[in-house]
Amino acid sequence: MTSIVLKLTARDLVHADLASCGWAGSEHHLANVARQLERARTGEADYLAVCPTTDIPVAKGGVDYQVNDGVGTLWQLAVEENNPRARALYERLGYVAYDRQPDSWDEQAPDGSLRRHETICTWMRKDLA
Repeated sequence: MTSIVLKLTARDLVHADLASCGWAGSEHHLANVARQLERARTGEADYLAVCPTTDIPVAKGGVDYQVNDGVGTLWQLAVEENNPRARALYERLGYVAYDRQPDSWDEQAPDGSLRRHETICTWMRKDLA
């Protein structure tokens, strides 16, 4: 088994990062992330960036504190697929897949129109004990 060691840091995602997060989705998606950053500013959510030594995000994740009282709900963990160093992030963070469920969201097409994207999402969890 090959061992991969990554030097990564996690920090707050900021508006300036969005220009380098095109791997995460369309302009429509990134506009939604910008709105979530405003929620982070008020403490309703956190949006984090995971970065190698370049300080350019290779992964991002959102935690929503409004879904359930007293806990944060991780609603997104996106990893730049074309970055081989980032592919090991899920495993390094200790997450394991436990289910697959259908999901959908609005996605921006190349012509700028919005269309409904339907997919099967992998649900992951981590034992915090």
